[in-house]
Amino acid sequence: MHSPVRTQTDLERFWRAAMEPLGFASQSLWVVMLAPDGTPFPHLTQIEECDQPPTPEEAATLAGVLGEVLDEVVPGGRLALLRSRPGGSALTSDDRRWATALAEAFVAVGLPAEPVHVASDADLRPVTADDLAA
Repeated sequence: MHSPVRTQTDLERFWRAAMEPLGFASQSLWVVMLAPDGTPFPHLTQIEECDQPPTPEEAATLAGVLGEVLDEVVPGGRLALLRSRPGGSALTSDDRRWATALAEAFVAVGLPAEPVHVASDADLRPVTADDLAA
């Protein structure tokens, strides 16, 4: 059982516990639902074969599906997402496109979500607003 996720530090701690040891053979998107009190739902979902950032339509579809599941399973909760990929620690243009597409789709449907995180072979970190502006 994980501690409640109430801060960015808590969320990073959660993702580190779930992803370490780092090292990935392929690209995936990971999703966890967080209860209103921050308690992580005990099931972590992996979406495999995420080689390309989603189109706006794909991101909107994903946001819609995840929103329906969240409303049904963890009413009043929020989502946390992490992109895992092989490679170095520097954010890539694909990392930024993933984070932007997901954030925009979630905002469009009013879906509460935490900042997207990226885990590579070398590091795990949030994608911040400053990262997206770069």
